[in-house]
Amino acid sequence: MFTIFQLICTLSSTILALVEVPLPKSDRYDPSKDFTCFDGQDSIPFAYVNDDYCDCEDGSDEPGTSACPNGTFFCKNIGHIPQSIPSSRVNDGFCDCCDASDEYLTGKCVYHCDIIGSKANQLKETKNQIFILGNRLRLQLLATGNRMKVERELAMIKLENKRLKHLKVLEEKEYQKDVLDKQKVEQLQSKSTKSMQEQKEEEENKVVDGIFSAVDANHDGILELAEIKKRPIFDEDKDGTVSKEEIEYFFGFNGNVTRSIFYETAWPKLKQLYLFDKLDFLRSNRANNNYDRESDTERNDEITEEKYDASTKEIIQKSKEAYLHYKTAKEILEGIEQEIASLKNVLSMDYGPENEFAVWEGECFKYFDQSFHYKICPFDKVLQSHRADGPETILGNWAGWLDKEYKTMLYDGGEFCWKDYRRTVKVVISCGIANEVVRVSEPTKCEYIFEMLSPAACNILDTCFIHDEL
Repeated sequence: MFTIFQLICTLSSTILALVEVPLPKSDRYDPSKDFTCFDGQDSIPFAYVNDDYCDCEDGSDEPGTSACPNGTFFCKNIGHIPQSIPSSRVNDGFCDCCDASDEYLTGKCVYHCDIIGSKANQLKETKNQIFILGNRLRLQLLATGNRMKVERELAMIKLENKRLKHLKVLEEKEYQKDVLDKQKVEQLQSKSTKSMQEQKEEEENKVVDGIFSAVDANHDGILELAEIKKRPIFDEDKDGTVSKEEIEYFFGFNGNVTRSIFYETAWPKLKQLYLFDKLDFLRSNRANNNYDRESDTERNDEITEEKYDASTKEIIQKSKEAYLHYKTAKEILEGIEQEIASLKNVLSMDYGPENEFAVWEGECFKYFDQSFHYKICPFDKVLQSHRADGPETILGNWAGWLDKEYKTMLYDGGEFCWKDYRRTVKVVISCGIANEVVRVSEPTKCEYIFEMLSPAACNILDTCFIHDEL
């Protein structure tokens, strides 16, 4: 091999013409002078260039052979995309360059850059058309996103005004509630501040009325001797009969007894017995066959139940209504404040430098493969399930953008995976004419990558599809 290169060098004035090895820095390979290694460490006679022996540590003296493991060979690939390959692949019997320049000694490769270049041009043209259409759609997204932002800002102003209005309403309702509460308390206190004597007299009259009515079997308002004799409460000596003397003791005479006479003569003597043992007194009273249990219960209820007058009932009712009005006003205000908090969260969300992703708010995109169903809800969360209607696993919650180009989303803090790791998702967005998930992978356990297409990623400033690489 060394002999071949020496022979070639004596027949030609340039290394490029001799071996037809295209070099990216051909001006540094001058046959008329010694060659200086690219790293500047050594200089060698130009005859040592491409002699199949590595003289420079950086491999720069052997761009056309595989002698240097760290050398680089440059393929011009006219008609397609130029490329550099490791020098170790030169003349190894495998075609790495479409122009066949890497196999100039073996002759095993033929030039086909025009074929793959044509296919690449077609693909590039297709991508360009997608990019152009996607960019048009992106402009529409920008207009929609900015309009949505303005609408949300206006909605926020309206909500703030609405909140202030209902805050005043709530303050008024609270004031009315407090006023009526105070009136109610004062009214009830005034009822409870009656003298103990008045309350005692009222209750005592009710007891007397109840006893008188129970003895007055025919309810004619008069206690006749026959009715009195039937009542064991007047049997003071407990001999089983009510004697003339006992009647005179309680009533002072043998005539008929009115309610007033009963209260003035009999009650002062019965009162001590009643207070000593109410239950025994009532049992004695109920022993009579004509005792009306239901009527007596009602009378006792009347004795023990506190009754409010019309004015007190009215103030209590008004107080209840005022509280309900206050409660309703408070609930309305809380609802408005929740709307404001939700809208503030939306307005603070980063939807891209030009709001191009704003239309994704509230949307979800689905993807299915042979094993799982996936659903990504941008700016919210990513879900996974074994079937469409099955239980869902949270793969991640919205955490933000990973790059300033707005091409990669991060969703972290998902449900626990094996060994207590939390699931995470990266969403890589590329230019496309529709919003869709095209691929889901799990390159690392519990770490998912979603590949999405969207017109929002077709930015005119991104020239990855339209620059001419050929």
